[in-house]
Amino acid sequence: MSSSPGGKPSSFSWSGWQDGLFPSLADHSSKKLDLLRDYIVLYLRIVCQNVHGKESQPINFVDGFAGGGLYDGGHLGSPLVLLRAVEEAEAIINQGRTKKITLTPTYYFIEKSTDAFACLESTLKEQGYGHEIGKAIKLIRGDFTANAMAVADDNVSATSRSSSTNESDRCGHALSGRSVDVSHTRLRIRPIARCACAGISSH
Repeated sequence: MSSSPGGKPSSFSWSGWQDGLFPSLADHSSKKLDLLRDYIVLYLRIVCQNVHGKESQPINFVDGFAGGGLYDGGHLGSPLVLLRAVEEAEAIINQGRTKKITLTPTYYFIEKSTDAFACLESTLKEQGYGHEIGKAIKLIRGDFTANAMAVADDNVSATSRSSSTNESDRCGHALSGRSVDVSHTRLRIRPIARCACAGISSH
């Protein structure tokens, strides 16, 4: 493992996480995560603003390069940014609503590195999301490309069980089940951010 002069892991290595050593989050990466959070909140507000007669809104997130979930200085990675953004969006969406709507997200966090995967699982538990692992949070250790089709199939299966329709987002992109993604795979979804998050879909 290569390390910085201060002894902290360099690049995106979580090999020292059990010793309290986490990779540094570069300023530009921090800004991308801020944009990701803003995008998710705004996207969900738009999706739900004209939703009537529904008690819940399914939403799927695929983070193909999830990382360890935690950086040096306590900065949160994309999985935790996503989780908290959805919680924030739901609170905003329900302001002034007589009939509340519940967001029912499913998160697919894919990570190839054994160390990063272990750190992510530990971080999720420490942040209070341990009870959702295996339920709303699906942790997948492996390469994103190798797992993309399994995730896509799971999404298609979930969509077929719901009363979904194909529609377009406010930017005019034709989306199947309102899907968005940064990867160029058969998932047929579009970019939202290049930081780490792979994509989102709702139906």
